[in-house]
Amino acid sequence: MIGKIVELYRRVSTTLPDDVMAKLDDAFCNETNDSAKNVLGKMLDNARLASGGKVPICQDTGTPIFYVKRTADVSEVKIKKDINEASRIATEQSILRPNSIDSSNEQIIGNVPEIYFKEVDTEAERDATSKVDIRLMLKGGGSENITQVYSLPGNIGRFKGLQRDIDGVRKCVIDAVLKAQSKACPPYVIAAAVGGTVAGAAKKSKLMLFDDIGVGTDEKLLSEINNLGIGPVGLPGRTVALDAKIGYGVRHPASYFVVVSFSCWCTRRGRL
Repeated sequence: MIGKIVELYRRVSTTLPDDVMAKLDDAFCNETNDSAKNVLGKMLDNARLASGGKVPICQDTGTPIFYVKRTADVSEVKIKKDINEASRIATEQSILRPNSIDSSNEQIIGNVPEIYFKEVDTEAERDATSKVDIRLMLKGGGSENITQVYSLPGNIGRFKGLQRDIDGVRKCVIDAVLKAQSKACPPYVIAAAVGGTVAGAAKKSKLMLFDDIGVGTDEKLLSEINNLGIGPVGLPGRTVALDAKIGYGVRHPASYFVVVSFSCWCTRRGRL
């Protein structure tokens, strides 16, 4: 298992998923601003060169985030041990930049992944999982820094009197994009989640970034975001987001948190 996870790291660090490449290519074809079109072309060239040369797409190889589905007979402890060892090897082999810092003493400690587990509990899930299903996302620091947390009802930036409804959630996302501007290398993939705790909504929004582009897309929201005109890396253009999704979790009657998570143009994810 360790060797397979190391190779998963290598693949995710160097090769964008087909759906992301296809969406970037669509954005390039539809772009009318010459500067923005040139940037999108450079992004596509960079991704192809990285994949062909088996070198990281970006110097920031991100925080490794794993979402693991397993059947009951598979040891969670063993999987975690294998992932941690594979992370050490991938860092040693320069597949990953050593990105984890111990905040108590500012010492670099390699790469410490975030790992989320789910035990499959239905027959359909068991058939699809085949013992263990490991998904990896390399989450860049810039895109993590522009995460936004909101609580509704309330006033959000230019928007007043937002309520606990789809319109309120969409305006939270628009506000988050306006705050982000070009800080984290758009075009973005954006996922917003509603929950009763900040932690619950944050987890759900981050896990939604594992979904393929086009799965659960809010077309109205995506259109509103792209009409802002921020464009690739902040240049005027038609595409500031490749995808925008909204998900709903369980909440307490008193609480309605909205967490908006972003991925940069190189949405790096893969599956083992």
